Amino acid sequence: MNNIFLNLKKRFMDFSIYTKLIVSFLTIVLFLVIISFVDFFYYKNDKTKNTLNTISQMNNQGLTEIDSYIKDIEKLTQLPLFYKNSNILYNLKESNLDPNKINDMETDTNYIFNNIFALKNEIHSVFLFNLNGKSLYKIPGSSLYTPYYPSNERWFQESIQNFGKPVLTPIYKIDYIADKQLGSSYLFNISRALIDYDMGKVEGVISINSNVDVLKNFLQKLLIYDKQRILLIDHNNNIIYDTIEDNIGKPLKSTSINLTDDEIKKGSINIDNTNYIIKTNKSSYCNWTIVNLIPTQSLNKQITNLKNYSISITILFILLSLVFIVLLSKQIVRPIQLLTKKIKLVESGDLDVHLTLTSNDEIGKLSRSFDSMIIKLRELINEVYVDKIKQKELEMNMLQNQINPHFLYNTLESIHMMAEINDDAEVSEMSTALGSILRYGLNTRIKLVSLEDEINNITLYMQLQKIRLDNIEDLIIDVDKELLKTKVLKLILQPIVENSIYHGLSSIAEGGIISINIYILDTNLIIDVVDNGQGMDKDTLDKLTGYINGFNDSFKSIGLRNVNLRLKLHYGNSYGLEIFSSPEQGTLVKIKIPLL
Repeated sequence: MNNIFLNLKKRFMDFSIYTKLIVSFLTIVLFLVIISFVDFFYYKNDKTKNTLNTISQMNNQGLTEIDSYIKDIEKLTQLPLFYKNSNILYNLKESNLDPNKINDMETDTNYIFNNIFALKNEIHSVFLFNLNGKSLYKIPGSSLYTPYYPSNERWFQESIQNFGKPVLTPIYKIDYIADKQLGSSYLFNISRALIDYDMGKVEGVISINSNVDVLKNFLQKLLIYDKQRILLIDHNNNIIYDTIEDNIGKPLKSTSINLTDDEIKKGSINIDNTNYIIKTNKSSYCNWTIVNLIPTQSLNKQITNLKNYSISITILFILLSLVFIVLLSKQIVRPIQLLTKKIKLVESGDLDVHLTLTSNDEIGKLSRSFDSMIIKLRELINEVYVDKIKQKELEMNMLQNQINPHFLYNTLESIHMMAEINDDAEVSEMSTALGSILRYGLNTRIKLVSLEDEINNITLYMQLQKIRLDNIEDLIIDVDKELLKTKVLKLILQPIVENSIYHGLSSIAEGGIISINIYILDTNLIIDVVDNGQGMDKDTLDKLTGYINGFNDSFKSIGLRNVNLRLKLHYGNSYGLEIFSSPEQGTLVKIKIPLL
């Protein structure tokens, strides 16, 4: 292994400088590209994992809403048992002996039916059956054109066998409804046997039907991806709802979905040559299962766009960098090649050589030193008897790397872009605001700014502080628009507002408000910065007034003192800050400057 490394090192050292530069550059670029793709791979996997977790939570939320709806309907099936002054159980008992007597309780049932629809107006229909299957019912806007006797149907028998416990029937149709649209609707049914507990006998069955569209409304909330598909299936794998609505009521195996435990565990499935991410969640209450199918292409759409964009930018960067390194390499190598040629001439004995490089870089200095050396050589040859040979030291100036503020701006912009991609609005907002504040503060060429610029800067600053601190409620600014173009000293508001936040408002848990009122008094511009914080007593106020004017060193904070001194130095001693405060009454910092 060591021999291979030594051989590679030797071969690299034998390359020309031009080749070394190109190879080194390409190696670094290749390394960065590999790291980028590895990072992208892990990012994609992490994004998919987080998405699946989110989908699982949404599935559970959908099941919770469905379970809650079913529980509400189950409670409604108990209304006939708790209706005061009702003879429903007695009339049901009588109608079991004489079916015609079921009409004797029409008044009571209508009252109950109306109450049920008032509580859940999306219900499709309500039926009250005696044990022979004869019924009273309500179907809003329609009726049965043929009597409906379900006494031999499975759900009816199960309701009787369950002796008062609710029975959930996942999907079926009632074919005898006069309104064709209502009659063609798929329904799910909750029924309950009505028990005469004194006699210990079942006297009838109440059945409440809801349209599958109710479930559709719950499940539509889960659709967030293009071409996403949601299914709701019962414990027998019959489809209760499918976004492809032609499949409603069919067995799952009759569709193109072959749902196996391996595919559920793996989290992916192929349907009609389309790859899907699959996430299933089962309700422990109603025993129904949500199957959430998201096309892999839709899930990775943003990631794919980011990948394509990154690849394009990377290729463009490599091409531009390659052109740059080639041109730079030539600029470095060409003078060296010329210098080498002249050295060979000197080796052959020709001392009448001269380099004409005018650059001020290291190679230019080397060429001028070479010229100087040749001159000295000629002088030494001509001065054989000179005992001393003068030597001259060559000085190399090191270039000093500077950290440009643009590095900070670009980094914040990158954070902003990544937050936008990840839908993190709060981080995006904070990075944008911080970038603007940095640009404003680091621009040292401008000392006087418009009042509008100063207000914009303090607004961004408060925007950040409101995100960071829970006790900051609002910043209120009252200023006449005609004053916005007035020139003021830069960065006079931020230190004062910062002092209000960290000292005035620090003791309150919530509702912190800072008001800035700007107006003209005589020929001066007055800016009042007011907070509703804890305030201070007279002794503390007197010490603080002396501190900002340089008469004591009672405080460590330098913000207010610096602002006051800057104002006095720029405008004169008659201008600056004045502070007013009382305990529990907040603090007012008044800025007085001439109106410019």
